Amino acid sequence: MHAYKPLVLHIDFQRVDATHELHVKVPLHFVNEEIAPGVKLNGGLVNHVTTEVDIQCLAKDLPEFIEVDLSALNVGDSIHINQLKLPNGVKLGHHVVADTVVVGVVGKGGSAEAAEGEAAAAE
Repeated sequence: MHAYKPLVLHIDFQRVDATHELHVKVPLHFVNEEIAPGVKLNGGLVNHVTTEVDIQCLAKDLPEFIEVDLSALNVGDSIHINQLKLPNGVKLGHHVVADTVVVGVVGKGGSAEAAEGEAAAAE
């Protein structure tokens, strides 16, 4: 695309074989951030560590994005790449490390232990 005009300058087309797996990066869409207990009740912040993931699949199974539900996360909780719900026919790429953190909820101004210590001191 042109920098300021709605003008296409270049397009790449890719021919794929329906019988061979594709190896591509797909974006992650994070949902329910505002209702996560760590954010809504404890004032935590969502920390997006990874925004896309390497996958392998046939062209017919290629998703537009992978949805990550944050509705159960509390302060100190995180979702790892091996916990993602992948569509049928989709698997993680060969070089993906299974325990890589995708997203987490952190407390404002410090760690979960510091927040618990302040809460205990206040009581």
